[in-house]
Amino acid sequence: MLKAWAGYHGECKVDRQLSTIDDEHMLVHNDLCIPMGESFFQIDTLIFTRNFILILEIKNIAGSMEY
Repeated sequence: MLKAWAGYHGECKVDRQLSTIDDEHMLVHNDLCIPMGESFFQIDTLIFTRNFILILEIKNIAGSMEY
């Protein structure tokens, strides 16, 4: 339950930051649920501009991570 809460609040933090950007050429969609066959594909945040499309998969994790 706490991990889900942390993830949701991490997404809210990013959404608040993105909402402060005033750019008429940028479109932001949050929490998209796209049907794919019998299931769904979820995108946390999708950003469209004239030059690119950016998919954000947001994680809110305490500690360090290695890639």
